[in-house]
Amino acid sequence: MKENIISYIGIKTNNLKNINIEIPKGCFWGIAGPSGSGKSSLAYGTIYAISQFEWDKISNNNSISIPNFIVDDYRNVVPTIALRQENFNVNPRSTIATFLKVDKDFRLLLASSNKVSPTMFSFNNPANYCSSCEGLGIEHSLSSEQMIDYSKSILNEPFLPWKKNYKQKILEKFADAHDISLTTKLADLKKEELQTLLYGKSQNKYKISYTISGKKRTREFVYVGLMTEMETLNEDRKHISNHKKILDYSTMNICSHCKGTRFSEKVLKYKYNGKSIGDMYLSEFSELLKFVCDSLFTEKNEDLKRLLGNIERTATAIITSNLGYLNLNRGIPTLSGGELQRIRLVNILNSQISGMLYIVDEPSSKLHVSEYNSILESLKNLRDNQNSVLVIEHNPYFLNRTEKVIYLGPGSGDKGGEIVTPNNKDIPLNYKPRKCKDFLELRNITRNNIQKLSVSIPLNCITGIYGPSGSGKSTLARCISENYKESEFVNQKPIRGSIVSTIASYSGIFDDIRNIFSKISGKESNFFSFMNEDGQCPNCNGKGLIKYGLDFGKTEIEIVCEDCEGKRFNDSVLDIKYQNFSIYDILVLTIDTIIKDELFIKNAILNNKLILLQKLGLGYLNLFRTTDSLSGGEAQRLKLTKFIGKKLKNKIFIFDEPLSGLSQWDAHNILQIFNELVINGATVIFIDHNILGIEFSDYILEMGPGKGKFGGKVTFAGNIVEFKSTEIFKLYNSMH
Repeated sequence: MKENIISYIGIKTNNLKNINIEIPKGCFWGIAGPSGSGKSSLAYGTIYAISQFEWDKISNNNSISIPNFIVDDYRNVVPTIALRQENFNVNPRSTIATFLKVDKDFRLLLASSNKVSPTMFSFNNPANYCSSCEGLGIEHSLSSEQMIDYSKSILNEPFLPWKKNYKQKILEKFADAHDISLTTKLADLKKEELQTLLYGKSQNKYKISYTISGKKRTREFVYVGLMTEMETLNEDRKHISNHKKILDYSTMNICSHCKGTRFSEKVLKYKYNGKSIGDMYLSEFSELLKFVCDSLFTEKNEDLKRLLGNIERTATAIITSNLGYLNLNRGIPTLSGGELQRIRLVNILNSQISGMLYIVDEPSSKLHVSEYNSILESLKNLRDNQNSVLVIEHNPYFLNRTEKVIYLGPGSGDKGGEIVTPNNKDIPLNYKPRKCKDFLELRNITRNNIQKLSVSIPLNCITGIYGPSGSGKSTLARCISENYKESEFVNQKPIRGSIVSTIASYSGIFDDIRNIFSKISGKESNFFSFMNEDGQCPNCNGKGLIKYGLDFGKTEIEIVCEDCEGKRFNDSVLDIKYQNFSIYDILVLTIDTIIKDELFIKNAILNNKLILLQKLGLGYLNLFRTTDSLSGGEAQRLKLTKFIGKKLKNKIFIFDEPLSGLSQWDAHNILQIFNELVINGATVIFIDHNILGIEFSDYILEMGPGKGKFGGKVTFAGNIVEFKSTEIFKLYNSMH
């Protein structure tokens, strides 16, 4: 019956090429294809966006949203929820307990059994939280080593928080006024000079000229020493923005006063069956479940049994989702995208709402092979609760267990967007492992669940770190990074930037292209910048968008600039052509197209930079794409452009989940890049769960054997030949 079919006719969103999709209600389907083939455009840009658009219409939502999807028609749309991998929650007071709404059960349990008010058991209440950490359970200690490079002089930007910042200019003027050398390494300065720079404050203001968001400004500032400024930010617990500013430059420790419970001693004295609310919140879910089950067996009060039953169901669902190593006090911002996704899944499975469509992004991502079947079972249970489930996946094991797969392709960007048959061509496994000779030794590592661990990492080789989620892989990698100055920890955090930061500018390609236009026009290269007043559109100041306030400023919308039509440059710049292309025309071409059309074939340096981006699996993107709009995986690969092709002797690269979200062919290309890094003298260490990575490693560290306190050990360390003879490798192979 057609009413049981969700139909989308003539989808042309982004790169999708007039495709039709019919999804039966109550299905468990997959969406697959190469990176950039249109999976997100179909799942989020069309299916999810249409549902939100229709929901806004019937729910009297007065906010103005301009639909970006392009379709000819659609029928029988159902409410849709997107379970993405990203974790954008930065509120340190948001915990698993508050997220799952189970904190109210604990508050009532403690209040009822102790005859006090439930409000006493909230760590967001100043009357009840630990006065030392103000209910956060952690203390941030500023680390000068993470903020200051003592091997650099003042002119070489030694203060990392001020790098490429107007404060660097203030530093130079302040140092000059106090006769402190601008060219001497900080390590060689006199003790009193260094103290002045770190903790001093100027009596006078310094006039500074600087550029921000493309605009030149001149203002006067008082100099405040780096450590004084950062300590002030550290003491401000009211503003999340200040909390975020210090995170990259501080070490996080459990609060020495409340031991991580978040509560005051006044609250912790109240117990239920011998445990305070802090004890229960800090118990791993496996321990908590045992305590709750034992309490249910002895509890006589029906109201308390009902509360215990709610907690039991939540703890059981968490453990079934392979998250038993977590605890209720764990901050939501500290969870990986995959962990948060599974916790959201727990909430949904406990819900009584049905008839929904759930879009689940890469559910296999960051999962150990031993966890596959339990997550698949949860997704099937979601379907069996009269819902429809779409999973965006690359993992063959998951895709083979869906009812049907929509394959998009055949390629990325303009070469994708069609429904195709899958590419079953085998990936060539022709990697020849290196012999591991010299090793980096780390002794007695103790952090989180790792206790007195010693490891050896082969130098000038590729090492893969594998193991269950929560087994200590990331902790080990962080310890390696912190103990070796020549290391680069390359994670999937988005590249900080704004609308002015693009792939072209980040990779250095924008400078090369502007120099070409400068040469053919006789104008300065800065003329061809949308950040420069001479080259930018005067109406939108080079942003391409105009902001308008509606409802007396309550609603703000962005409209494409009518003068430049979003191109950001003025007409005098756009009139200058290179091979019949303006600079804007080139920047909006995909990298693949620029290479295919040989636009810069005669400029070897520029062409090689473009080819590198293509090798990194970014060829489907255009150079004008802003860096803050990239996915975590795209951002991680773009960061590599800063290092590839350079002399890398003694450099250690540590990659966090570099193959996550990639098709097997795209993952293969990244692994080839790792090999190039090693050929150029580097050492590569990567954390992953993708089995393909094992085939391109020289050495394997398997962490485990379990998660949380049951992990933290190295269960295997050896070369790839030795690893392939183990039982764990047989398990990996069976799930491939």
